Amino acid sequence: MTVPVWPSSLPLYPLADGCHVKSDSSQEKKEAFFDLNTFEVATLIKFIDGDLQDGNEPFIFEDPTTGAAVSCKFMDQPSIVPKSDDPRGWKVSCDLEVGTGVKAYDP
Repeated sequence: MTVPVWPSSLPLYPLADGCHVKSDSSQEKKEAFFDLNTFEVATLIKFIDGDLQDGNEPFIFEDPTTGAAVSCKFMDQPSIVPKSDDPRGWKVSCDLEVGTGVKAYDP
């Protein structure tokens, strides 16, 4: 089975304050934040529900600092809320589990 890859139509970089280590010795847990438009939210939902079987499967995210493939998995469904200053904008936060021994983007 091929591991799905983060869609190229979604942002490749979390927001600057976007990745925080939540910790444990065997895996890194990260929280990533994105500002998405309505089309991007639909793409994210389709990716999670379809390619990741409701978020239960891992996916590959390219580390923007090294270009290395990083194995990630959603810990639960992302929080998707409308932006107060943009009627077509959405704030998305995702709790991610990052594979052991793989360096993830951490600004």
